[in-house]
Amino acid sequence: MIPPEGIVPRIVQPLQSDYNGSTIERKWSRALDRTSVASVLDQILGFLSGPPGLLLEIPVRENLTQRTEALLDKAHFPGEALYVGILGGTGVGKSTLINALARAEISEVSDRRPFTDRAVVYRYRDTERGLDQVAHLIREPDALHDSEPIKDLILIDLPDFDSTELENRTTALHMLPWLDCVVWVVTPEKYADEVFYRLVRDTAINTENFTFVLNKADELKAQDGAKSRGKITDVLGDFAFRLRHEGGVEQPRIFALSAAQEFYGATPDPVLEKEFDRFRGFLMAKRDAKEIASVKTVNLVEETSRLLADVRAALRPDDLTRLAQSIRVREAVPGDAPPSVNLVAQEQRQRLASAVFRTLVSEEPSIRPVKIGMKIMDLRFREESPSDELLESRFQSLADALGAEARRDLERRGAQTHHELLLTFGESAASGGIDPRILIDEVVHKAATAFSRGLSLIRLRRGGRFTRARQKTVLALPFVVFAVKLAGLSRIETFLEQPGVTKGFGLALAALTNLFSSDGLVGLCVVLICQLLLTWHLASRRVRRLERKSQSLADVAVDELRRSLVSAMEEFRKKQRQTAEQIEESLKGLNGLEETFRTVSQSEPRLRHAAS
Repeated sequence: MIPPEGIVPRIVQPLQSDYNGSTIERKWSRALDRTSVASVLDQILGFLSGPPGLLLEIPVRENLTQRTEALLDKAHFPGEALYVGILGGTGVGKSTLINALARAEISEVSDRRPFTDRAVVYRYRDTERGLDQVAHLIREPDALHDSEPIKDLILIDLPDFDSTELENRTTALHMLPWLDCVVWVVTPEKYADEVFYRLVRDTAINTENFTFVLNKADELKAQDGAKSRGKITDVLGDFAFRLRHEGGVEQPRIFALSAAQEFYGATPDPVLEKEFDRFRGFLMAKRDAKEIASVKTVNLVEETSRLLADVRAALRPDDLTRLAQSIRVREAVPGDAPPSVNLVAQEQRQRLASAVFRTLVSEEPSIRPVKIGMKIMDLRFREESPSDELLESRFQSLADALGAEARRDLERRGAQTHHELLLTFGESAASGGIDPRILIDEVVHKAATAFSRGLSLIRLRRGGRFTRARQKTVLALPFVVFAVKLAGLSRIETFLEQPGVTKGFGLALAALTNLFSSDGLVGLCVVLICQLLLTWHLASRRVRRLERKSQSLADVAVDELRRSLVSAMEEFRKKQRQTAEQIEESLKGLNGLEETFRTVSQSEPRLRHAAS
């Protein structure tokens, strides 16, 4: 590690490029730790449960899904913890350093007093301790904590090496081979202790895992900032020199910091604060490197690699590419012209209009003379009134005649896609395709519903009472005129001026007398002829009106069917395009998964170098 910027020349180089400032921003990604592998596995699980997975046979998809979930369980299992030994003399601030790393008070002086010859283990509550081989050198029970910042670190407070008790140094020496990192803590007052350098030299076999912390560096501060830097420079330079020549450490990794300043936050010094963050980042990098190098993680990565290979083998990207291209080429071929009203469709439309006409006539609200006239005029009245089932049958016949060509075209295109999916991926993928028959049936059902609504609307607007009142009024007019003629206009005027029973009786008697006269009989014949003519007029007018409504409803049904069929053909083409796009997206997703995993795999050597 390098000392604070601007204080001393660089002492060690390896980790300079791996950290940037006090925020501990690594310039490399956490590629092969369990969290990253779990993220890749989550993506694979989502990939299999999405549209790409539907292309696979159910047994194949279930097998791949189960394997992915099993690997996820492994990835979520706690990974490798980094064993960090804290070694130092009395009063160097090891407990404060542990608390500062944890950002919580997990270590107290009372933790160590009864057991000066035993190591104290500080570990996260859910992290297994291990170290069974040296369990007799560890105090029981462990000091458990809930500090998230160091959940992946197992901190081991080793006995003071400057104690007069030989057992303390023996414990420390026996523990060192089982630790991933040994942090030697000294202070400006004690860094020159010969016992310290002798102990470092005696354990030279482990120096690649040694890290040195010059704690309480804030004690070297002076009023003049330049003089403070000079003091720290002198101490660090002398410390590094002694480590090389007296401790046998060729490239010592040294951090100059203040654990008390970091933990208590009193009069913070920016340079020392930055150094503490670098120290924390270094430990986390070591932990990540151990996680990457662990057998469990390597096996997990290897199994994930095989899983991705099996997913690719099951999806067969080359076949997917050919399938997507085939669908796009087929959809580019024209053939979705609007359905034409051919002779068969025209005949079915007339039959539908006739059925509607008979239905409306059977429910005709006209008065009886007009109804009789309508039956005489049109032979269709003699046919039985159609039921709702017959109307539906007539409409279905019209739909079949009008949509036969569109149905054939869609079924041909759908069958081609279905068989391509069937031959490529099996029944499971083919069953999820688009069935044009269902699409056409949905269109016909919607059009039939619209036809039924139109017929119901006509029925609501037929105006029964108004129609009968108007017809009765028209047919009654000739009789009123004839009655006035028979009674005489003068007699009627006299009766209206002075109404009475006698005059009313005389008025009626005069009308009867005139009825059986020659003029009366002629007038009666004229009235009857007018009645016949008016009835014929009303009946023919009503027939024409019902015919127009029936024909209009049939025409609307044809137009609605044509529009719906065109919409169905476009919807089918759209779904075919979506199928091709989903296949292409599946290919992109598979390539993206493999690229993500490839990036993870390629970054492994650089990570190991960074943490070495």
